[in-house]
Amino acid sequence: MRSGATRFVSAWLAVVALVSIVLGCVEIAVQQSFRTTANDPQIQMAEDAAASEAAALAAVRALRGAGSAPDLGRSLAPWLALYSRRGEPLAASSTLDGNLPQLPAGVFGEAAARGEHRVTWQPRAGVRSAVVVARTPGGEFVAAGRSLREVEKRESALLDIVFAAWALAALGAVPLAASLGSGRTLPS
Repeated sequence: MRSGATRFVSAWLAVVALVSIVLGCVEIAVQQSFRTTANDPQIQMAEDAAASEAAALAAVRALRGAGSAPDLGRSLAPWLALYSRRGEPLAASSTLDGNLPQLPAGVFGEAAARGEHRVTWQPRAGVRSAVVVARTPGGEFVAAGRSLREVEKRESALLDIVFAAWALAALGAVPLAASLGSGRTLPS
């Protein structure tokens, strides 16, 4: 026969395991919601700009305005870029370290095959963008992106909340585990 301490530990571990699974599923679902909705403005921007090369250039100019192009490594502003059929940057509403943003070649291959490709792009440490690449009828590509900095702050806060909930649940499971370990029921 198992001792009361063994039953207590077994009951506590079972409750904590169940809580861990539930909270892990919640964290994954909410994190994925944060990340996938980070693409929403770029989908519309890329689709509208991909109508033609002229539409793409007009959209790039409209976003850039009269001032200098913001650096996408520091700015939260959404950006658009037009690329040749070979994936070479032609124009952009933003720069990265003074240069037009250069996406990896594989992104254009996927966009050519599917018509659109969504990707998280990290050109260097500390710079991450949610990017949607669409193909124009003429075979060029339009990329619409924006920083993931604020989304990643929300993800970090979510992880803190989930951990706090897990810790509270683990502590709250102690009386239940003690009751199960002793063979008695909790008072109502």
